[in-house]
Amino acid sequence: MVQKEKKTWTVLDLLEWTTGYLLQKNFASPRLNVEWLLGDTLGYKRVELYMNADRPLSTNELSAFKEKLNRRLQHEPLQYIVGATEFMGLAFNVSPDVLIPRPDTEILVEKTLEICKLFSDSIHMLDIGTGSGAIAVSLAYFLKRKRGDFSITAIDQSEAALRVAKMNAEKNGILSLIDFRLCDIMENIDSLGHSFDVIVSNPPYISANEFDLLPEEIRNFEPEKALRGGDDGLAFYRRIAAIAGKLFKTSGQRRFLVLEIGYDQAEAVKKILIENYFHEVDIINDFENHPRVVIATM
Repeated sequence: MVQKEKKTWTVLDLLEWTTGYLLQKNFASPRLNVEWLLGDTLGYKRVELYMNADRPLSTNELSAFKEKLNRRLQHEPLQYIVGATEFMGLAFNVSPDVLIPRPDTEILVEKTLEICKLFSDSIHMLDIGTGSGAIAVSLAYFLKRKRGDFSITAIDQSEAALRVAKMNAEKNGILSLIDFRLCDIMENIDSLGHSFDVIVSNPPYISANEFDLLPEEIRNFEPEKALRGGDDGLAFYRRIAAIAGKLFKTSGQRRFLVLEIGYDQAEAVKKILIENYFHEVDIINDFENHPRVVIATM
């Protein structure tokens, strides 16, 4: 009896077949999904996949790709499968211990860098809920290129998240510039003191009702504690606004609070800030013209 010869899969074969399969399964951007998964399997950048289109995959490589594909079919985010993402043009490691950084959060970083230009003296910054470290690491990376007189403290209630953040700081060559601390702002903040000129945060802001409506990729895979902002999604804004006066320096130049918000939370957050003695509250829209960042001074 003649045995049927096993099919040899090339890079192009897998790109074409898997793209069609994911399209049938209604995945958005199916080609990009396959490029991420196959590129990670083979250690190739996107362009290298096409430069090696006729290269056959070994049995082990094919098995590794299938394992990644099966995870994706369960709607696990691509970034968790490959363990990496990009933010502000920098490379970041990610795991299910941290939220995946989004492009909208780059607006917060860019606006904070603009605020830093207003300071003639040294700047002391606090990142509340640092997660992957995307905000703190990006600020340190770009400020290092412009000025040396700054310090950044980055806090999180999760030890696992802090491990990822420290890894990302080291990956981008600025570990020595950030003071990472385990701290839950809902509890004791005394150790932080009156130290900061600028406070930044992308806090949890999903309400109880909204959580159940989140896409499966977010709801089932990203850390719930980093998403839920209490019943109305505003719990962390209330807490940050209430404690900011204890965290800001008591004298000197204007002090700034920069927050990411949900698309429909601008007026509610503005009201909370004004009630807590902030003024000059500005709302910045995102790329889709939704309110995304609040900047307030005290």
